[in-house]
Amino acid sequence: MNVFLFFSLILPYVLAMTPTPCCWAPQYEATIFQLGGYVDPTYGPIAIDGGLKMYYDSIGKRMRVESTFRNPDGSLRRTRDIVYPEKGMGYHLNDDGSCLTFTYVASPFTDIHCINRTATFTGQQVLGSQTSHDQVNSFRYQGRNTTVLYTTTENCNAPVRIALYGAIGQHGEYGARADMYSDYYPGIHDPSIFDPPTTCSEVPVGR
Repeated sequence: MNVFLFFSLILPYVLAMTPTPCCWAPQYEATIFQLGGYVDPTYGPIAIDGGLKMYYDSIGKRMRVESTFRNPDGSLRRTRDIVYPEKGMGYHLNDDGSCLTFTYVASPFTDIHCINRTATFTGQQVLGSQTSHDQVNSFRYQGRNTTVLYTTTENCNAPVRIALYGAIGQHGEYGARADMYSDYYPGIHDPSIFDPPTTCSEVPVGR
């Protein structure tokens, strides 16, 4: 068989088998462990060491994040927030049951349930052991100042890891961070978790 003809016949099948950027559920709950660090221009190296419970709803354009992170002195910092980015409105829930309403500059809701459309497939790996494992796919996206590495289950029904390096700090400080996903659930068990408590202050406080 002509070599050119052979490759012209198999190429469509090869391209069809190559995974492409995808999305998982537009609403989900997940526990996310974060590890990494960045260099603050004032305080020097800052470690990122903690985890959070994410309630994500791209349909309702809202999120609830319950996080626990370790401070530089070793103490733990716990926060619980409900945010509506497009409204520029949020609610900070305190451990004593009180709640503080805060406002900030409104911005488009960021879809973090999809791999960037321009990301490139970098390979398929086996997660686990030879007797008990799952296939995962990896993608790489190169932004202007940040590189993002995505890992999802083979059929893209759940994220496994999202790692990034470059300008990751709140004010563009350089560093690296890896987000490891566990206890992933596609959907929201109780939508009322996005409702602000009746104890929230009525006067918005700028943040």
